[in-house]
Amino acid sequence: MNYLSFHRTFRISCLVVLLSQLPLAAADPVPLSGTWYGELNLVVQKLRIGFKIEDTPDGSLKGVMDSLDQSAFGIPLSLVQRDKAQVQIEVESLGVVFKATLSEDGQQLGGTFNQNGIPLPLKLRRVDRYPSLKRPQEPQPPFPYDELEVTYHNELHDVKLAGTLSLPRSRQPVAAVVLITGSGSQDRDESIAGHRPFMVIADAIARRGVAVLRVDDRGMGGSTRGESPATTLDLAEDVLAGVRFLSERVEIDARRIGLAGHSEGGLIAPLVAARTDEVAFIVMLAGPGLPGSQILEQQARLIGEAAKRPEWFLDWNHKVQLEMFRIIGDHEDPVEGRKQLGARLDNWMAMVPDEHAFTRDTLRTQLEGQLDSITSPWFRYFLFHDPAPVLQRVPCPVLALFGSKDLQVPAEENKLAVLKALEKGHNRFSTARIFDDLNHLFQTCQTGSPVEYGNIEETFNEQALNYMVDWIVGQTETEPVRLSQRRRLRRWQVRSLGQESTVE
Repeated sequence: MNYLSFHRTFRISCLVVLLSQLPLAAADPVPLSGTWYGELNLVVQKLRIGFKIEDTPDGSLKGVMDSLDQSAFGIPLSLVQRDKAQVQIEVESLGVVFKATLSEDGQQLGGTFNQNGIPLPLKLRRVDRYPSLKRPQEPQPPFPYDELEVTYHNELHDVKLAGTLSLPRSRQPVAAVVLITGSGSQDRDESIAGHRPFMVIADAIARRGVAVLRVDDRGMGGSTRGESPATTLDLAEDVLAGVRFLSERVEIDARRIGLAGHSEGGLIAPLVAARTDEVAFIVMLAGPGLPGSQILEQQARLIGEAAKRPEWFLDWNHKVQLEMFRIIGDHEDPVEGRKQLGARLDNWMAMVPDEHAFTRDTLRTQLEGQLDSITSPWFRYFLFHDPAPVLQRVPCPVLALFGSKDLQVPAEENKLAVLKALEKGHNRFSTARIFDDLNHLFQTCQTGSPVEYGNIEETFNEQALNYMVDWIVGQTETEPVRLSQRRRLRRWQVRSLGQESTVE
């Protein structure tokens, strides 16, 4: 994993594999069957991986893979091949090859996990069951509210969206919040590193009498993918569809529907609120206030320093990063952009100091593995999107929260940028706060490095959670900012700032 790309909160694409049955050599004294567990160290995050392999009556093998931190279980294996102590597992559809050696005692399986040419060391150990992680904040039934499985459509893009509606038991229509995940394909709980923060947040809000809708991203869980790769703007349409779905339910007070977005979700919430008067308030959890290019520059250095990368690498990475951004900006067509980036690989490798020449092949492989993703429509939009003009058009109350040790969306710079934009738009209904010692996921941490996420028991800091829930409840219990006030402010924003009151 290289720092040139945005660390998309946090999400590694789910490994999909196919079922295969190849015979196991009868002479092998140590069986391969059993449960295997290990961690992929992705530098910015550790991903827990498990394999369950079993013998069949005809002497062949079958099995499944589990990606524990992504809550993806029972994924069929594609190729399991063994020659004495040498084992190979392949995932042809994703370019994955895991070559490993089985230890003499049959308790360890260590080797190289290679995906799309990027090698990562992986050591698995035989276990009776996967180690359980302590997640004390995860809510346990029975709940004092109802949980409904719901589906609705984004008609504009012909996407079916599936989620969970946590609905307080009330005789009167209640206020509601739509939760918006961070970047990358995520499930409705925003599962990451063994944590399910949106489940924790939804429970805390619903217990205070406010409904919560949390939804699978496109292509995840029960949601369909859509016809084309989605940009942030497309995802804003998904959120707007969720707002309108709630507004049509008799249990929901359509005048009191808000949004709460984490990371990229903090970009999406203002896009929706700037477009429609149907949004009563928004919460930005580590939501960027600066353009994506600036976020990525800061993020690459901060995470690199936390990982103790040498200074030469940080400088080299920054120079390459800036040139990549320029090329992406000059070529809107992804194919041409990828071609131009590929043509620069030799030059970038030549920039690596001679005393570190042994790393050139690895760096080249890592860069080549990123060319498709960084020329995608999603990445290009994120790279050049400036949140400030959108925030200037938001007429409803805004709560912006940050963690002081967030290495992905640095707190001070982004807080100031958010407040400056809201002030320019004459939004007087807003609050911003930085919580000490919290990371990008709002966990109490030591360094803020994403590597820590899975090792921390806390899913979402209680102080920050209570602060957010109190603010949301305050927006719904007191007299909300009247629709007429929001419309007057929006008209002023359009006249003064010369901006359209629509999504970009």
